[in-house]
Amino acid sequence: MNNYPQKNVYIRYKLYISFILLLFTGTACSEKGEVRSVATNYLKALVDYRLDDAKKFGDESAIYFLDRQQRIIDSWTPEEREKARKNLENTEVEILNIDIKETKAIVKYKLTKDGKILQSEQLHLTKNPAGWQVIESMN
Repeated sequence: MNNYPQKNVYIRYKLYISFILLLFTGTACSEKGEVRSVATNYLKALVDYRLDDAKKFGDESAIYFLDRQQRIIDSWTPEEREKARKNLENTEVEILNIDIKETKAIVKYKLTKDGKILQSEQLHLTKNPAGWQVIESMN
């Protein structure tokens, strides 16, 4: 009896399973890449005081938060604005970890300048029809 048809089915089955696993892995990597991009762009816009640009990466809560921050910045003198800008100039954004669960993501990051950690926190994102967006909690 020839085992060729059984081997052929077995090989096809292995290829099918491998393809499915590769598809899931590719999707997960794509999701992480998108989350990383949104988080990085949002944080870079914040440290550069480009709050209007940061709004592009946030949901309604982030936009509300950024509008409040802009009102505070608008109350500063030109000298205070320049000092704040210089304090964050050349700040590096480093994404440390991304944890995605369905439509929620937690991004651990740190901001460094001249080798010193300025901030090490988490950023929360949600996925909606517009894509991944930063959520700013006022808690």
